[in-house]
Amino acid sequence: QMYVLDSRIADVRAEEAAGRDGLSIGLRDDAIQPLAIRANQGDCVTIDFTNRTTRPAPQATDNTYGIHIDGLAFETDSSGDAIGNNASSALAPGATATYTYWIPDDPTIEGAHYMHPGPGNRQAVAHGLFGALIVEPPGSTYRNPTTGLAQESGWEADIIPASGASFRENVKIFHEIGNESET
Repeated sequence: QMYVLDSRIADVRAEEAAGRDGLSIGLRDDAIQPLAIRANQGDCVTIDFTNRTTRPAPQATDNTYGIHIDGLAFETDSSGDAIGNNASSALAPGATATYTYWIPDDPTIEGAHYMHPGPGNRQAVAHGLFGALIVEPPGSTYRNPTTGLAQESGWEADIIPASGASFRENVKIFHEIGNESET
């Protein structure tokens, strides 16, 4: 399971169809990698999410998932969490919703913010349903280091801020299946 941009679904499915021998180690422009999207300080981010799961993660009770991004303000129905007075914004398979997050114009918020389906979804996370929204300096653009084209998602990007020096960014996400009895 994984969060993936609509534009990359065909690439992900092609790698899956190739089987074990067709999979890469997930570097550079590999389609199978955690979703890593970027936004700038002061931006409002909207994510149109469609739950396209076909089966639940092993040991999960269903395949109803949403999106929660830690450390960012969100529209009331955009948390992915059913905690306290928050209604769940998780979606059944085939359903679509728009999630909205606000990024303050504050340099202390810069960096990676963990994206996950909310509480109660440990097995989905253990099986790959996670990512990050990376907050960049105001006015930044993001380029693919291989092609030089605009970067939609990817763990590696060239960041060109409106002011200051450009830099290469690598988002490192350590992933380990959390259940030691997992086969």
